[in-house]
Parts: sequence; structure tokens; C-alpha cells
Amino acid sequence: MRRKIIVVTMLCLLLMVSVACADNSTVDELEGLELSSLIHFHPQLENIVSMVVSEIDRSENQVTVTIFNDSEYELMTGEHFTVEVFDGEYWRNVPWNDPYIAFVDIGYAIYSDDSMDFTKNLTLVNPLASGLYRIRKSVFRPIDRPIQDDVHDVIAEFHWET
Repeated sequence: MRRKIIVVTMLCLLLMVSVACADNSTVDELEGLELSSLIHFHPQLENIVSMVVSEIDRSENQVTVTIFNDSEYELMTGEHFTVEVFDGEYWRNVPWNDPYIAFVDIGYAIYSDDSMDFTKNLTLVNPLASGLYRIRKSVFRPIDRPIQDDVHDVIAEFHWET
């Protein structure tokens, strides 16, 4: 029980830091920055943890993603996500509507050989034009002291039509 409390506490701290350090830059400020170089891949999780877009609801401006955990580890994730747009050369952050956006500090466990759905409200980001987008979420192995190497980003692409 103590370990689970520590894990949830660490996840809360990780999410608070990620929200506090969130990049509120506009696309113009990110000129020439390729976001794929900022993605974290954990070598033990790279080919066995994945995410796909399982539903697109344009009338509600929502995308549902499913994270598949085919690893031997229990993984944790939270509500936080980022949306990126492909400009023909680079993936760029889509800015939030509210520069002070915050997400619920909650830890969702995705057990070994299991999956979990997350519905993401795209009205939180600036209106999407037609194009190729992707959602990025971070998962990590719950250990007593999470470090950067234990974070793994999962990505799912989708086409948006207006």
C-alpha cells in the first residue's frame, strides 16, 4: 500500500512539473524545431507499448485513443496530452487555448497485457484546420524514484477535416 501511495505521489509531482514547464510557445516561436527530437523512448518499452486513435468525433471535437501495454510492466499515465500538427516538414505543438491549462493529477494504471481508452477534448487547443495531427502521451514504469529514462512517449496520428 505504501508503494502505491509513493507511486501516485510521484505521478502527481511529475504531472505538476510537466504542466508548470509546459511549452506555451506559438508555432512561430518554434520555427525550425523538430519535436520528434524531444520525444522520450524507453528502450524496454519502445516496441511493446503503443497508442492508436480508436475514434474521432468531429461533432464533439474529441479523439479517443487506446494505449496498449504489451510489456511485462504495470505502466502509469495521467490526463496530460499534447497535440501536434505536421506542417509538411516538422511536427509542431498546437498551442492551448488557455496558457494556464492544467490537468487532473491522477494516475491511471495500465496493467501488463492490457489496454486503456482516453477521450481527449480538442477544444482545449486552438481550432484545428484540416491536416495531419498526432496526440502524444507519456507513460512510465512506477518505481520509487522515477527518472527521465523511465518515461516513454506514445504517439497516435490522425487526419482532421473541417
